[in-house]
Amino acid sequence: MSIRRFSSIIITASLLMAVTPFLHAQSQLDMQRAKNAETMIFAGRCTDAVAQLRPLYDRFPNDERICTALKNAYVCTKDFDSALVILQRRMATSQQFQKSAIQLDIAGIYLRQGNLEEGRRQIENAINLMPNDAQIYENAADVWMTNGYYADAVKFLQESRSKINQPQQFTRKLAQLYEIMRNYGDAAREYFAMAQLDTTQDIYVTGRIANLIKLDAQEEFDTGLEKALSEIVKNNPRHKDAHRYYGDYLIAQGEYDKALDRFRLVDSLDNGSGKNLLLFARVARDNGAHEMVDKACAQIAALPKTPLLVQSKFILAESKYQRGDFASAATIYNEIIALAPNDRDISEALYSLGVVTFQGLHDPISAISTFEQITVKYPRLPLAAASKMLIGDCQLAQGNAILADSTYALVNATLLPQRNQEELLFKRAELQFYTGNFEAAREAYGKMMNAFPKSVFVNDCLRRIMLISEYAGMEEATLRIFADAIFAKFRFEFPQALTDLAKLKDRSGAILPELAWLSSGEVYQMLDQDSQALAEYDSLIARFPASFYAPIAFERKGDLYADRQQNCESARSMYQQVLLNHPNSLNVEDVRKKLQRIEKTLCLQPAKSKS
Repeated sequence: MSIRRFSSIIITASLLMAVTPFLHAQSQLDMQRAKNAETMIFAGRCTDAVAQLRPLYDRFPNDERICTALKNAYVCTKDFDSALVILQRRMATSQQFQKSAIQLDIAGIYLRQGNLEEGRRQIENAINLMPNDAQIYENAADVWMTNGYYADAVKFLQESRSKINQPQQFTRKLAQLYEIMRNYGDAAREYFAMAQLDTTQDIYVTGRIANLIKLDAQEEFDTGLEKALSEIVKNNPRHKDAHRYYGDYLIAQGEYDKALDRFRLVDSLDNGSGKNLLLFARVARDNGAHEMVDKACAQIAALPKTPLLVQSKFILAESKYQRGDFASAATIYNEIIALAPNDRDISEALYSLGVVTFQGLHDPISAISTFEQITVKYPRLPLAAASKMLIGDCQLAQGNAILADSTYALVNATLLPQRNQEELLFKRAELQFYTGNFEAAREAYGKMMNAFPKSVFVNDCLRRIMLISEYAGMEEATLRIFADAIFAKFRFEFPQALTDLAKLKDRSGAILPELAWLSSGEVYQMLDQDSQALAEYDSLIARFPASFYAPIAFERKGDLYADRQQNCESARSMYQQVLLNHPNSLNVEDVRKKLQRIEKTLCLQPAKSKS
């Protein structure tokens, strides 16, 4: 090899080595520009995106990403002709398997312009390219759907079923379309057919039909859902899911008696173990339909053999507790302790029995004995740490603050869920407040907020700190009266609490008088003196309409009307007062959830009529 030729090779290689990084950097820069343009399209800056992409497209006319982005930018600016030029150029250069997708893109642009005839023709062209591929039909339906032609998408899929002679094809897509069109009856039919074809879709279908039932309950017109579900049952009399869907619908309509009959039938079709009756009882409990809980649990207990008796008793006891029937709840928990086959159920029943005995029956001595059974027999369970904390509560309720504080200090907080860890710190701060150690209480509230800044107790801590700051110094004696009152309330010494609170109602200032009226209402509510409780809340609202505590008083009234008096209209009115007149109050979200709950249960009329 000559020296001249060798030198030429070296120079060429050097140039290539110098140019390659430049080309790579240029490629990276072009890619970033394309990404930036896509971001502009999402942000609505479509003209800027066109300006960014056009030079890239001129240089790389076959780059799929750049072509797609520029086409989207043109569509966004309503320059449909330019978008079509790009797609038609891609049709000419693409391989056969890519052409059907491009053809559908072209159809979409015509549909977006309202040219249905040409859009339909382009869709037919796309189908003809791949007539045996079921996916192309669904993609074509998407083109109709994404451009707002839902009825045309449905018609297209129905015709395609006949064309390919597969009457059960496209069930998922059709169900989704019907759901969007609020035709919940046909949606349910398609979802059910989908589950029949593929049992692996059972969970998905159950979730979708549950959503249809929820949506139907919010509609004022007949969506066809009830008719569809009854037809499904009629055509599938031995299909347990068909009956269960109809039972779920009846629950949503508030027809619990009919729903219970349906769930009993489901259970007979599903080995008769009581599993479906238990499911019904749980839903009825959560919805406040407590009489139906009694009926369902009685039917489970009457079964000749069921492994679910203990679980049903837990649900029944919780229902009794929610109704304020604490003695019955305690009796049932004792039955569970005698029946339960494992330590988990026994410890849970003991814990619940302790809670009922303390918070419901106001018997801290007996409650301590129950909680101690857990700490002794099951010291490694998380419930043991929670029981230790409640033993501290019981000791505090007996007036022994020093012993209670030492018990709180012994709780192994690492065994507690975070919610209970937060609660433990708050309880220790409250103990200091109850006993008049206001500076120690202020410090403890601050410690709790620093440890758990997103805790549900933060607002309570802030209110206490504000109260201490407002009444520290010369007014501390007044603050001590309030602390004594709420400590008496905690000890279930209600007459003493009311006496102390009465001393504060006419004091100067705002915060303590407001709290005195609110706390008095809560005490009367604990005494089951509903009319007096309502009067206390009304006095707070009338005297301090702009009070921080007024929306809480409205919420308490709503709770009383809903849970005690089963008065839908009055409860709804109270909750709506909070949402409409106090939209920034701290209890808005809780009130909204309570309103939604009563609308689903208490306020539902049997056999809701739609027209």
